[in-house]
Amino acid sequence: MNFNLSKPITFIEAPTVYCNSSKTLVNSSSSRNKPPCKAAFKPKLRFFRAQNVTTAASNHSPSCSSSDSAAVSSNVEGEDAESTQLFEKLKDAERQRINNLEELERKADLQLERQLVMASCWSRALLTLRGKLKGTEWDPENSHRIDFSDFMGLLNSSNVQFMEYSNYGQTVSVILPYYKDRKVDGTGENSKNEIVFRRHVVDRMPIDCWNDVWQKLHQQIVNVDVLNVDTVPAEVYSSVATAVIWSMRLAFSIALYVWIDNMMRPIYAKLIPCDLGAPSQKVRQPLKRRALGSLGKSRAKFISAEERTGVTFDDFAGQEYIKRELQEIVRILKNDEEFQNKGIYCPKGVLLHGPPGTGKTLLAKAIAGEAGLPFFAANGTDFVEMFVGVAASRVKDLFANARSFAPSIIFIDEIDAIGSKRGGPDIGGGGAEREQGLLQILTEMDGFKVSTSQVLVIGATNRLDILDPALLRKGRFDKIIRVGLPSKDGRLAILKVHARNKFFRSEEEKETLLEEVAALTEDFTGAELQNILNEAGILTARKDLDYIRREELLEALKRQKGTFETGQEDSTEIPEELKLRLAYREAAVAVLACYFPDPYRPFTEVTALI
Repeated sequence: MNFNLSKPITFIEAPTVYCNSSKTLVNSSSSRNKPPCKAAFKPKLRFFRAQNVTTAASNHSPSCSSSDSAAVSSNVEGEDAESTQLFEKLKDAERQRINNLEELERKADLQLERQLVMASCWSRALLTLRGKLKGTEWDPENSHRIDFSDFMGLLNSSNVQFMEYSNYGQTVSVILPYYKDRKVDGTGENSKNEIVFRRHVVDRMPIDCWNDVWQKLHQQIVNVDVLNVDTVPAEVYSSVATAVIWSMRLAFSIALYVWIDNMMRPIYAKLIPCDLGAPSQKVRQPLKRRALGSLGKSRAKFISAEERTGVTFDDFAGQEYIKRELQEIVRILKNDEEFQNKGIYCPKGVLLHGPPGTGKTLLAKAIAGEAGLPFFAANGTDFVEMFVGVAASRVKDLFANARSFAPSIIFIDEIDAIGSKRGGPDIGGGGAEREQGLLQILTEMDGFKVSTSQVLVIGATNRLDILDPALLRKGRFDKIIRVGLPSKDGRLAILKVHARNKFFRSEEEKETLLEEVAALTEDFTGAELQNILNEAGILTARKDLDYIRREELLEALKRQKGTFETGQEDSTEIPEELKLRLAYREAAVAVLACYFPDPYRPFTEVTALI
């Protein structure tokens, strides 16, 4: 039988995919380690001949030549190789599809876990306990410490993406991404290699460098995430969550205390033969059992930058140049970098001195009310105690607190109580303790270990002559300002400030009376001028008047000088001889004032009852 080879033999590849019926196509619970479908490719080659080709091999025609058989064999081998290549391509494509599907499912699970972490702290805690977040930015691995200089270098190069801090900001850590074998540059995103995050604690971070760190962070705050904040819950959770959490904590604490008390009450009853229900007498504990740790702490009053003292620079009148000087110093302190670029540094200290009542403490209150900076107010007597070393410890604690809030201001009123000259007479005792406090002040203001922290020290005293020379030198108190007696215009401005809430007949009469009082009070301080107006108001209320008159002001002025009369009813008890002597004396004062006028205390009037 002859072969009809007009249509050659064709090989059709029909790959059949056998999938395990016991497993679904997508298995989310085991999608990471196991593919969703275990597919085995078992190709079967189905051979088809042409319709006019017979299948009886035994009826081969002897007319078929050997050359034709070789041609058929070569065609079969070529088509077999082509089918094998096509099968390999299909197998590689299916394997790549399965790998891509596994990668997508892995990324979806990771994204879901990250959303859970960001949505709930409880989910984060559960995932951390299960070890799901190990090596991520939420649960980094611990690594070696880095120096503060390296940390600042990372901030300057904007390579910090994740940070964490604890102990109320005293401990700072930076979280950096790493490959398994080497460190990545930047955040390490879009990388095919596996990334692990590691924690580096900043070692020996200076306490007065927080201002620079926060400024660096604010410049790149859009790229920095603060994680694992260990501080008060109000800074982490919302107000509702905070209330719920603290309510649960309080309830649990009360329940635990009641349970322990009920469990221990029988034991207490056996050990202590007394009635536990009756209140026990307060026993005075010995001194060594008290809280002695508070002795070395500063007693300075802290005023935050948001608080207001109720006193502004408008309340201080009469000496405008002093206000301008202090306002300029505060402006340099608040904008330190701007002035440092111009080669200007802020003075370390300002000493205000002058007679009592000129407004030194009022100036400090005005600075605290308008500076917008943390303010620490202390008195010189707050440092000295009967225990040795307490003064130095309190001074050190005061400056440490001020540096932690830098830029800040420290005001020490009556600084002569701790800053008097060394080696002088020990008046009142405590000389050694006072000298230790003075030495600590000298060290804190301009010592070897003092850094360029932005802390301004303002001192006030009316005894400049007894202060130690080392305290007055430049580098500690760079500016020494005298707050003296006001001039006539200054007295008028002070009277206007204190007469704001006083009632007069009219504004014109008020201006005239205040100018007259300002002319009659040559050597009066601001406190005395305030007292004159207050005394005039008291006299007005005593006479049941609606406004202050000239008579009340002059009477208050005489009372301030200490020459006011005690009343008409008391004069009848004075002997006639004494009345005559008083009249002669007052007349002599009037005559002398006419011939020898005093420009600083002009003569007003005398009163003689005869």
